[in-house]
Amino acid sequence: MVVVTAQLPDVVLVDGVEHLLLTNPFDAWMRANPGVLQFVSPHTACWRGYVARFELRGNELWLLRVDGWTIGAVAGRAGHDDPAGPGPGPVGPAAGPVVEVIVDHLAGDPLPARADWFDGSLRVASGPVVHYVHLGYHSRYEHEEEWTVRRGVVVQRAVLPRPDPDDDDPWR
Repeated sequence: MVVVTAQLPDVVLVDGVEHLLLTNPFDAWMRANPGVLQFVSPHTACWRGYVARFELRGNELWLLRVDGWTIGAVAGRAGHDDPAGPGPGPVGPAAGPVVEVIVDHLAGDPLPARADWFDGSLRVASGPVVHYVHLGYHSRYEHEEEWTVRRGVVVQRAVLPRPDPDDDDPWR
């Protein structure tokens, strides 16, 4: 899917400080467990329909909770109806109101839980935006790291070079 709007990022706590997680590791769990949780987009800044909160404990990545949107209360605990109505999800307004939910269990297991289902690379950002791009996670931040994760354990952390704020394309 091509995302043409800047997206709400996931969050990872590192030593109690929130950092932006410009990758979606919870998507790996969603792909491995199709149909267990079904989210809808509440608006164009969150096409995936959720924001996940993680924490780095030592070198382990832990999923704390998932705040999402769905049609009706089908997952977690229901929150409040979105006064703006259904977002541009695949279900449309006839299916019912978009409801905010908090997912605090995965497949019957309570959260927090170690993200041992995730293998891959994470882009972690902090500080002010130095190059804004209104597209997905293409904006660049003052401090960015790339984490390599194997079965929920961060095995490598690398500081990414700071982009030149005058560069029209900091990703080339």
